[in-house]
Amino acid sequence: LLQTMPLHSTKDFGHLTALLYPGSREEELDDLCMAFAAHSSEPASAASTLEFLTGRLLFKQELRFKKWVKILKWKDTQHRNTFRRQDFLDICQKMFPAIKQHVVGAEYDSASRRYGGDRVPLETLAHVLCCLDTLNIKDSGGQENGKTNSNLHL
Repeated sequence: LLQTMPLHSTKDFGHLTALLYPGSREEELDDLCMAFAAHSSEPASAASTLEFLTGRLLFKQELRFKKWVKILKWKDTQHRNTFRRQDFLDICQKMFPAIKQHVVGAEYDSASRRYGGDRVPLETLAHVLCCLDTLNIKDSGGQENGKTNSNLHL
């Protein structure tokens, strides 16, 4: 998206956030735009935008990450803050029916290597879900971004 949209101002960033976070509350998007304006000088660049959004994700402040943490906590009925592979695949099948199970499985397996077991922490899986979620983003021409491979490297 950053390659197809000009980013010269906070207003342009506002248009980008509408595409990145469809269905988000207007207050959340306004707060995000204000934070971006404080972080970046005009004219904005793709690099500064990517740096800003990556920082929000790494510091667990990104809107999509917060959404997925909330959903996973709701799905974590045993309050373990971890998920097994099959449970995660079942959740993803309901949330992302268009994404093939082997893709979701590969993402889980990649994340699980770091933890050396069959349980992956909830917040790590929220990052995985952010990546899977971005596969469904449509650009300004209505094209899906599904050609991307997330390759998480957690």
